Amino acid sequence: MKGQAGLWDVDERYARLADITERHVAAQRAAKAFREAEKEPGAGDVIALNEAAARRDVIGYQPTDHRESIGKLVYIAAYLIARRERLEEREMATVMEMAAPLGEVISHHGGEKAR
Repeated sequence: MKGQAGLWDVDERYARLADITERHVAAQRAAKAFREAEKEPGAGDVIALNEAAARRDVIGYQPTDHRESIGKLVYIAAYLIARRERLEEREMATVMEMAAPLGEVISHHGGEKAR
């Protein structure tokens, strides 16, 4: 049953990425609802901080393998397209660093792997 245990471990890792991205989506929804309701002054600060923290968690998440890395990149791309935003330079550097699973680094030139 060693193979089954290995598959279960992979599912747990994907659940962690799913949890992080779900938190990010929930933070975005809360921020949108707040903006639409325009509640008391200062309350938006907490929501904005929560949204920013959730975004940092997604960007800084270290994928455990190639498949999870692709999932993270797809999520970030969809988020950026939907929001019509772009990553800050330091965010992009972090995403590129974290996207390279298990220490592999993808070169910006031609997609070759650097060792």
